[in-house]
Amino acid sequence: MEALILDTSTNRPFLLRAADGQPIDLLLLEGGEKLSRELGAEVKKFTRSRPDFIAIGTGPGSFTGIRVGVAIAKALAFGWDIPLVGFPSLLSFAPAEAPFAILADARSGGLYCQREETCELLPIETAPLALAGVPLFSPHASQIAKRAHFPQGVEEALPNGAALSKLSFQRKKSSPLAPFPLAYLDGKA
Repeated sequence: MEALILDTSTNRPFLLRAADGQPIDLLLLEGGEKLSRELGAEVKKFTRSRPDFIAIGTGPGSFTGIRVGVAIAKALAFGWDIPLVGFPSLLSFAPAEAPFAILADARSGGLYCQREETCELLPIETAPLALAGVPLFSPHASQIAKRAHFPQGVEEALPNGAALSKLSFQRKKSSPLAPFPLAYLDGKA
């Protein structure tokens, strides 16, 4: 079974192909306006055959980025008549070992903080205390470091293809046709 996995919610958008829960190929994309213009063409070049399902990052993150990725994923799933499953976008950057916290800039005086399956919006002022001693990762660590000081530091994270492949296949198995909320619409992030 093969999956097309994509996430466009952060400044590190990517496409991932996986088979039976193992990554096959990962393509890091350019974000911003270029992503909106070129995502469809990049998916076409990247996808060698019709996958069995698509997994899409549902946020939190860039409002426009999430909408662009979800629109492409929904169109492809509809056109190919295959299932579409969602996953929390920040889990794309999860390290192999727990405990961890993945941070993203919420640009509203706060930080999105993903810990395992829980995502919350933390105020900048209290985030360092709330996350004391926890290993921190972020797809944009330098941005986070400018906004808040964490004594343990924040490690730059790239998409973890192995963890995301496994997560996507688990989600497909547990809820193959379930609707999924987008983080900016569910009121939690």
